[in-house]
Amino acid sequence: MSQRNHDEEEDDEQQIRTRASNDEDDEVVDDDDDDEEEEEEGSISSFVFPERWDVLGLGQAMVDFSGTVDDEFLKNLGLEKGTRKLVNHEERGRVLQAMDGCSYKAAAGGSLSNTLVALARLGSRSLRDPAINVAMAGSVASDLLGGFYREKLRRANVQFLSAPIKDATTGTVIVLTTPDAQRTMLAYQGTSSTVNFDTSLASAVSKTSILVVEVASFET
Repeated sequence: MSQRNHDEEEDDEQQIRTRASNDEDDEVVDDDDDDEEEEEEGSISSFVFPERWDVLGLGQAMVDFSGTVDDEFLKNLGLEKGTRKLVNHEERGRVLQAMDGCSYKAAAGGSLSNTLVALARLGSRSLRDPAINVAMAGSVASDLLGGFYREKLRRANVQFLSAPIKDATTGTVIVLTTPDAQRTMLAYQGTSSTVNFDTSLASAVSKTSILVVEVASFET
């Protein structure tokens, strides 16, 4: 990874952490952010999709917030250590605000995206000339977190095919790790709970050599 890309990723994560801790991910960004988003969208639209995908993944698209906390932090929030549970929008905002000042990182998470990124790295030459054509379909919102998720995958040579959903919130998973390596996980599903299987996605699936489906996407 070049120093420039490393700096860009740190800037992205800092912006996400700041916005998320203030629970502002649904608000309109300022003019400078709009200009940057237009440039990013232009770079994505200028990418010429291949006639066939070597691998297409279908599943949940969620931004991970991973941080290190102590037992007192969990106690103050009424969280039981080592558990996993679904939270609503208000609970998610409350936890992220409490994490302000803690050491944590944001990432395009999930087992599916990690698998697709690993595959895209096999023999990768460049963004314009990947050795393996890899794509993902899922659901993110047209908010800052959704843009962050799509851009992270794009930089890893994984094309996100699904259009962002307006007036919605991208799903997130908060992972709180205590010094004894116990993980407490809080999932806010947001847009990730559904996938719009439209004609465009159906066409992409029909032109795919390998289809990877995340089982969690179909759990009830």
